[in-house]
Amino acid sequence: MSTIQPQHRSFADWFPPIAVLCGFTLFVTGNLARAQDPPDEPTSAAIRQNSDDDRSYEGVKITASKMSIALTERFSKDLEFHERLLKVDGHDPDVVSVTALDPSRLRIRGLTQGVTTMVVTGASGAKYIIELYVGGDARLLQSVLKQAFPEAAINCRGLIGGNILLTG
Repeated sequence: MSTIQPQHRSFADWFPPIAVLCGFTLFVTGNLARAQDPPDEPTSAAIRQNSDDDRSYEGVKITASKMSIALTERFSKDLEFHERLLKVDGHDPDVVSVTALDPSRLRIRGLTQGVTTMVVTGASGAKYIIELYVGGDARLLQSVLKQAFPEAAINCRGLIGGNILLTG
């Protein structure tokens, strides 16, 4: 009696169909994302109540005069300072939007992929220089690849122009 041995394919065998799937996925999700209206900004009270449920929410404590913060386009992060803020200047409004939540907290929202620097002045005169990196959203592709290749260490990053970077 003969037994049937399962076929094991290497990543190189799967790469061409994955590349086609990646391109199609980014094309479809990119067009769908542009067709949607941006969601309304919730009030700060709603943010505090629902912060555990909202996956796009993340708070960042500003602890140094120079920091780098990465976020995904269409997602936001709340920046928490230890002092009252006087001025926000220097950021590219095409890359991020900045909203004051209260005198010591700001919400930044990634609008488009890119890099910008924001200078925040506190009541003590201290200046906080915050480098903001807004990257593309490749979570759908990451999930599809994880399901197709659960043992593989493949990471996806969305790049400008609908391109993706696969590493691993």
